[in-house]
Amino acid sequence: MKILGYSESFLRRIEQDATFAELDDKERAFISFCRSLARSRPRPMKADYEALVASGFAPLVVSEMAMLIALGCYYNRIGILIACPPELAFERVANGFVGRLMGPVMRMVMAMRPPAQPPTLDAATLSDGPFGTIVATLAGLPGATIFRTALDGAFASAVLPRSVKALMFAVVARTLGCRISEIEARKLLVAEGFSDDEIDSALLTLRSPRLSQRDARLIPWVRNTVYYQTAMVQQQTATLATEIGDAAILEAIGVAALANATVRLAMLLE
Repeated sequence: MKILGYSESFLRRIEQDATFAELDDKERAFISFCRSLARSRPRPMKADYEALVASGFAPLVVSEMAMLIALGCYYNRIGILIACPPELAFERVANGFVGRLMGPVMRMVMAMRPPAQPPTLDAATLSDGPFGTIVATLAGLPGATIFRTALDGAFASAVLPRSVKALMFAVVARTLGCRISEIEARKLLVAEGFSDDEIDSALLTLRSPRLSQRDARLIPWVRNTVYYQTAMVQQQTATLATEIGDAAILEAIGVAALANATVRLAMLLE
């Protein structure tokens, strides 16, 4: 944001106060929606989307807001669960003389050479795949390709069984109280041979006799990725990594982050 020209004082106001007395009602509603969706305590509903549209935002703009917040939740969980160290060197550059000097140059270069946009997919294409009902709400946005590609890749990977990944999504959906996401996850589980009773039991107990000993560890863990204390969830993840191995924990982290993002995005439907 500093490279894009935002001042330190402006960024600190964002971090410290989301009400912004100097902003108008429309701008405050925007900030409130973003924070509410990120925290999801409780998760916003479609009525919140409709309220933003009624305040003057275009429907596609609100959909893009929700998409960007959901992606922010995805990237945040990747960083938290892997326990990535902060980019202190980059922050020092942004705060120093070089950052102030190079900022205008970088903004000019970025304006002259905008990044290539992914293709804009229609609703029919976006709905063809896991959680397609949810992804289709992003029709008309180039960023929708990110969600479609990520979901397709996650469920095509053979590192973890498709069934355990679907169950991880179902647990996140149940924890966030998202009926539509749970229905979508149930479809995947039924296709993997689960009965409704088996799904209900797994969501209630966070256990399933269908899962291997390794995969069974992921179900209670993924629920802890919805609402978490950073140090605690990092310790839990580190312990889990020693039990299931590097490849499995990396895919589990990606699936958990993607599930949290997708379920939050589903607020556009309910």
